[in-house]
Amino acid sequence: MATVKLERNERGGNLRVRRVTYTGPASYATGGDALAAADFGLIELVAVFPIGDFGGNVPVWDGANGKLKFYRTGTSANTVLNEVAAAQNLSAISGLLVGIGV
Repeated sequence: MATVKLERNERGGNLRVRRVTYTGPASYATGGDALAAADFGLIELVAVFPIGDFGGNVPVWDGANGKLKFYRTGTSANTVLNEVAAAQNLSAISGLLVGIGV
């Protein structure tokens, strides 16, 4: 069984939660689509959580680089997920993102 320990808010209780509707880019760039704190009405972005269906794509927030990466089911037995190919049109997908920050 996993262990879960509640941690104190490192930012002194001033974290905000913001929800935005995200629509994918017409030409996806390998490495992800840049997200800024300002996109969520925040000064600093601590975490981003995708909510719902993104048209069969799996969105993953890369906090170190401030980008939302998209993955699809892999094509070989050794690969579970592959990043969406460069220049892929994702403009038809949209979903909710929940951003946490200050």
